[in-house]
Amino acid sequence: MASGHGHIVLRISPGGTGFRVVIVDDTSESHRVTKIFGPFKSKM
Repeated sequence: MASGHGHIVLRISPGGTGFRVVIVDDTSESHRVTKIFGPFKSKM
């Protein structure tokens, strides 16, 4: 996954059993969420 502008944030579920990938726009201080991928299961 790639973002042309912004930050990629990983949100890990409690216990580490899964995660989501969140793309936030860093062109303003609001850091608006632009996309969310997941949830994905962790391979532990």
